Amino acid sequence: MRSEEIGNKVVLIAMLCIALGLFLYFKPQIFAPEPEARLMDRLPEAEIIGRFKLLDIARETNGLLFKQKVAFREYLTYDFLLTQAKNFGLDLQKPGYFFSDGKAEWGSFVSVTDSSKIGSGIQRLEQFFSVRDTLLFDQHVKKIPQLGVYFYYSDKYLFVYNGKHLKRRLGKALFAKNGEAESSWKKFNEIRRFLNEFKISLNGFKHAPLFVDLFGGSGLLAHTVKQMYPDADVIYNDFDSYHLRLANIERTNALLAEFRVILKDELPDKVVSKEAKERCNKQLKTLKQMSPMSAEATVVRNYVDWMVSLPWKKPTKVKRDLPQAEKILE
Repeated sequence: MRSEEIGNKVVLIAMLCIALGLFLYFKPQIFAPEPEARLMDRLPEAEIIGRFKLLDIARETNGLLFKQKVAFREYLTYDFLLTQAKNFGLDLQKPGYFFSDGKAEWGSFVSVTDSSKIGSGIQRLEQFFSVRDTLLFDQHVKKIPQLGVYFYYSDKYLFVYNGKHLKRRLGKALFAKNGEAESSWKKFNEIRRFLNEFKISLNGFKHAPLFVDLFGGSGLLAHTVKQMYPDADVIYNDFDSYHLRLANIERTNALLAEFRVILKDELPDKVVSKEAKERCNKQLKTLKQMSPMSAEATVVRNYVDWMVSLPWKKPTKVKRDLPQAEKILE
């Protein structure tokens, strides 16, 4: 009987040891603090959204500002902005984010390196504007009545806002949770990732003379190509159903392959041959049999419309008067 009691105690002690071991193993996961919200999670849903790198903008526009003799241009240089940002605890080397309703409301978020230095920046503003202090969600918010602009800052970010929905926007920023970014910002991030991959793929086409952007819409891809290859010709359409384009990439490529075969022997400065016209007309007949709302129909229609609209019989003289072009642009 005594041996049974000893055996039971040994089993109990073993079970307690196992339970203690499991508790110690899972404790960090059970009691781990919730991850802090990212800056992206604090951004509100809005009609217009975007991100910016102020230092990159300053670097790229510096020469133009001095050439055009813009007033206060010395305060918009890369070095000046970087120095002032460090003095006032802002991190302009990280991207900032902005949003707007396209009318009167707008706001911006910028990363902070040292919130204790932002106070000196506000004191500098008080030399030029009246700055009031108010409480919202037990947080101090600064306001410049003359401009209708609000400022709120933490040890992570500076929030600048103009509009009638300060409470809603600030509440979103203060009580955001990690991984709960608004749908528009999630899509924005997906596009940014796609653009990065797109730029890498473009490296394999450095000598291509012509690019056709079939996605259209905002012309983002066409703009990206033109930035990388300014001497190339870029054509894009205004079809805006981006998701349909993605779903029909294989079918789009197949259709383009057919057009390439049809026009491979056609010279760009000559009239299209009768045979090529007949084969294009065959594609047009196929188009008529499709639903007008189908993505494939839109691909064919846009491409054929573009092809037909080219002035095949009308040669034009290219003007290369650069001074005149510069005058027009200015």
